[in-house]
Amino acid sequence: QPRLQCLVVNFAEHSIPDRDLRGTKRAESRWSRDLKKQYQTYLQWTGDYEAKIDGAYGRGTRAAIRSFQEREGYEPTGWLTTGQTMILSQRYRDMRAPLGIELLTSEEAGLEMPYPARMVTRDR
Repeated sequence: QPRLQCLVVNFAEHSIPDRDLRGTKRAESRWSRDLKKQYQTYLQWTGDYEAKIDGAYGRGTRAAIRSFQEREGYEPTGWLTTGQTMILSQRYRDMRAPLGIELLTSEEAGLEMPYPARMVTRDR
């Protein structure tokens, strides 16, 4: 299964610290399970997360967040700041855009599935 890699050039010599880690943790504690799943999905697309999308932030998710943070030049805390979630969201959009992701829906099969429309030709 081919994997897309996110290439990010990091010009920072030192990691950018999270100046309010306690506030970051407090903010994340208010995230819904669906929002946590969304960020896990984004981390999958950036190649940082390979586990199940479940909305539970355990060791695997924390390691994925640290990997993302290190690549982006942030202190690898394992907790996403608001600014980092914006960058992560943008990386996700940047990776999907060239593929032209569209939703394939079949009511008779009860199926909804994203597919790379710019890479796949549909005959019906």
